[in-house]
Amino acid sequence: MEFSDFYKWDPNDAAGLLLMRTRRAIYKELERAYYQIGISPEQAGVFDQIATKGKATINDITRRLLREPHTILGLINRMEANGLIYKEKDPDNHSMITISLTEKGYNTYRQMLDIRKTMVKSTAVLTDDERGQLEKLLKKILDATLKRLDKKG
Repeated sequence: MEFSDFYKWDPNDAAGLLLMRTRRAIYKELERAYYQIGISPEQAGVFDQIATKGKATINDITRRLLREPHTILGLINRMEANGLIYKEKDPDNHSMITISLTEKGYNTYRQMLDIRKTMVKSTAVLTDDERGQLEKLLKKILDATLKRLDKKG
């Protein structure tokens, strides 16, 4: 039996594969850029989440990065061991732990932001209109995917 006998090309597959390849290429570019300050793209996501509000919980980070809690906990523990963050019990809810940046973490975050300013942005090849359209389309895909995941989970 030939492969083509049981597989019919689906344009949704092609678009999904292109999204995954694009995400991986952007990830590799970020990985190379952040390597010089000793962080990963995942850690950059944690920095962003904490810096937005000054502190975050593991649940906040898990939801934002769409990762499993045990994965985020491992990432948080490594960042704590490197002196980038610290954990403390929430004074209002002792069962909740909040995560904040240390002074070293703030310095690393500033370096990360400097790297972002100098990097060529992946979407720089697009016009403002194209970038707006892409953002709307990606948001639509993300929302639909998250809705399907909620139904399954």
